[in-house]
Amino acid sequence: MKRNLIQSVTLALATAPLVLVGCGGSSQVGGGGGGGTTSPIVFQSDRSGNMDVWISTVTRGGPEQLTTAPGFDGQPALSPDGRKIAFTSDRAGSLDIYVMNADGSNQVRLTFFPGDAKDPSFHPSGQQIAFVAQDVDGVFQVYVIPTAGGSPTQLTTGTAAHAEPAFSPDGQRIAFASEEDGDLELFVMSAQGSNKQQLTSNAVADTMPAWHPDGTRLAYVSKDGNNRDIWVILVSSGARQRLTTEPAGDLAPCYSPDGQVIAFQSDRAGGVDQIFLMSAVNGSGVQNVTNSTSNDGAPCF
Repeated sequence: MKRNLIQSVTLALATAPLVLVGCGGSSQVGGGGGGGTTSPIVFQSDRSGNMDVWISTVTRGGPEQLTTAPGFDGQPALSPDGRKIAFTSDRAGSLDIYVMNADGSNQVRLTFFPGDAKDPSFHPSGQQIAFVAQDVDGVFQVYVIPTAGGSPTQLTTGTAAHAEPAFSPDGQRIAFASEEDGDLELFVMSAQGSNKQQLTSNAVADTMPAWHPDGTRLAYVSKDGNNRDIWVILVSSGARQRLTTEPAGDLAPCYSPDGQVIAFQSDRAGGVDQIFLMSAVNGSGVQNVTNSTSNDGAPCF
């Protein structure tokens, strides 16, 4: 059934929204639940000549460009209710976290650090955003900030850089990458920054954790030489499964709301980054769903 789910993508992001048909009827690609729900997928693309945030929805059609500022707008994260998008932008000089409505309106800057801030992730309530930013020593630490704006709270300390925090589906934990043991490895901690647990310990970099909707496992990226592949790890036991094996850069995995599909970014199609879908169970049924000459990536349901 997972193979049928992948094969049933009927329209590409390059021209129109995606519709998946699987167990339980029709399920529109995007956040918000299982069969019969309608919600968007957001991604970054330079198809306009500049890296911007785009959206593809069933209700409005797609894809639709949401940001137009000069410079970099990317790393979009969709709120659980599909109404807000957090993203990273350098429009003010350094990288900062912004939030906007899902139609691109009301773009508001949230962070004002002297250095860079990036990698936004919504709390399941939609009321808070986790991200990393440079502290006074220039080290990237994990912070949280209210989505409505306010003062950020620092959750990590020390001299090791942190990256890519991701709230668990129940909001109780945050997964992230850290250089605490010398290279990037995956960790999990409580949403308040306590009870840190190391998940991976390899001679290669492990990054970009993304929670399965059931909260038991993470998809992530592991680097071996110049090759990057997508793996899955069980949080309870550390058991791992490799999903991609192409001699390419497979990055930025993101689970569909029902957990059956992983969207990811890859340059396997000829040098430019494209968005692909595959079975979340075993990596089968890989399909390029953008098929464009532009760089498309960082997909988020």
